[in-house]
Amino acid sequence: MPGDSPQVRLECAATADGFATVLEGALELLADAGRIGLAGADEPADILHTVGDVPPLRYPRTARRVHTVDRVALGRRGLTAATGWARRQRRLTGDVVTWLVHGRTAGQVLVASGVVPGDRVHALPVMAPPRSAAGGGMHRSAARERLGIAPGVGLIVGCAPNRGQAVPGWPDAIRGTGRTDVAVITCPAGRPGEAGRQGEFSLADLLAAADLFVAAGLGLTACNPAAAAVAAGVRVIAAATDSAAELVRFGRTGLVVPPSPSAIAAAVTAGLDGVLPRTDGRAVPPGGESPARVLARGLLGAYRRAVVSPRPRLARSVR
Repeated sequence: MPGDSPQVRLECAATADGFATVLEGALELLADAGRIGLAGADEPADILHTVGDVPPLRYPRTARRVHTVDRVALGRRGLTAATGWARRQRRLTGDVVTWLVHGRTAGQVLVASGVVPGDRVHALPVMAPPRSAAGGGMHRSAARERLGIAPGVGLIVGCAPNRGQAVPGWPDAIRGTGRTDVAVITCPAGRPGEAGRQGEFSLADLLAAADLFVAAGLGLTACNPAAAAVAAGVRVIAAATDSAAELVRFGRTGLVVPPSPSAIAAAVTAGLDGVLPRTDGRAVPPGGESPARVLARGLLGAYRRAVVSPRPRLARSVR
């Protein structure tokens, strides 16, 4: 490997669409600073960085493989990995030198599942989705007016519950409380922020108008819109099975509850009734490092670790 600038090739599963954009941005920061080189599909690389359930790949035996888990699928017993998911991870990624997860909880569940020993896991922060090219930047009053939210009405924003991937029925449970001062807006889980007519509202627009954000996932995702909510100063109601739970300062920036519709609805009611303090909507503290730079620094450390780490006993090229 020439000098301290490894050549990195990134290969992402189709399901990691938005997260791939986040990673590409961090890699571009490193490349612009001369810390790494970016290798194309047919170019030699020192590091092959795979993300998610990528299809089988050919790559040189001299390359070291770094793998990012974009989502830890959980079983029915809460914070334990689903048996089938863990078995698939062991089968598909046996040649990985360094594993990357986003969030401490994801790392703990991954290690406890027996997929990989703890000394090969490198934890990075849970990331927010990429900002939309359109929309964003609206003030709260303007965003609420465009969304049709009347004064005095609490706006609850969250991702629509996909079957098996989020707590089912949580929006209906909130509406079922009978409160007339509450509105709920959900956006597609795979495309957070595409709410309203023809997806005209970005996630930033929704967060500008929101009073609470609900993170109701049944899996630990690396890229989570609740991270954008926390950064924007929006209070978060997180299910314990959502990767956003570790971002919440309980009782100050949000609440963590069991993954059930009734628990989420009760927490929303409590949050609107004053259990949680109001926030100032400040995104990044003065002098704070941007999430993209934090991610870039973490990736660089992982690549350097991979270069000097021994290969797994069963390391092999896959096709």
